[in-house]
Amino acid sequence: MLKKVGLVLLGIFALLAIGGGWWYHQNYTGEDYYVKITTGGKRVIDSDAPKAYQVSYDYDLPAVNSEGKQREVTFNSNRSTPLKRNAYLKVSYNPTRDVILSWEQVQPKQIPAKAAAKLP
Repeated sequence: MLKKVGLVLLGIFALLAIGGGWWYHQNYTGEDYYVKITTGGKRVIDSDAPKAYQVSYDYDLPAVNSEGKQREVTFNSNRSTPLKRNAYLKVSYNPTRDVILSWEQVQPKQIPAKAAAKLP
């Protein structure tokens, strides 16, 4: 009897772990896209935020993945100065939540050829 209860509990734990892993993957991982900064961004002032985070810049730009698939992305720089024009970024896009999870600057030679061909 004790073995059966243990096996049932183990099965429930395994299902919870698999379900939690799937949920995390769907909501907190993303696909890499590449963006070229072509605008100065839209300056946003949030007076309710802590002083260091009151000014930021929003960007709406076309992004391209390594296979050449394009989409429009919106993200925030969370900086008090705009991002440098003509800089290239690799952004992590989550389609489930339709958000950019993170971004980092990359060199043009680090961008896959199919993506580089479609960037402005």
